[in-house]
Amino acid sequence: MRNDQFSGSIKQKSDYSIRGRVGTLVTPWSLLYATGGVAFSEISGSFAYKGTLCEGLASSPCTPSLATATATTAFNWNDTRTGYTVGAGWESELFRGWKWRAEYRWTDFGNYTKTFGLATRCTGSSSPASDCTSSPSSSVSINLKESFHTFRIGLAFDL
Repeated sequence: MRNDQFSGSIKQKSDYSIRGRVGTLVTPWSLLYATGGVAFSEISGSFAYKGTLCEGLASSPCTPSLATATATTAFNWNDTRTGYTVGAGWESELFRGWKWRAEYRWTDFGNYTKTFGLATRCTGSSSPASDCTSSPSSSVSINLKESFHTFRIGLAFDL
């Protein structure tokens, strides 16, 4: 019988970009634009895994007299990633000197892999659970794809 438990999370802590804007005046006071450029972000995450493998029927619980292998890991990371961002927006004058803006952006930081150590512990009889005695420790890798959708509104005053 095999039982696997996974948990994890990814959070974007900061978001910076160097972008250009190209647009057209829809009215003398309103600009419709496209934007794009390079993006930087601090991204943190966590991952935890616990797996149990024991001899016996699929519906039976593991018992101490049978061979049991337990593998566990828990890992946190914090990376500064570089990617790209594209989007579109609308900027318009509310009153003389006051402008408001609404903007949508999609930012992609690409794919990458994180590898963590995996601790394995064997209990009970060492046979016939061949997986239990294969190695005392190994590693596990997870593939990540980080991209974010952002909608922003803003207010500005021109001097």
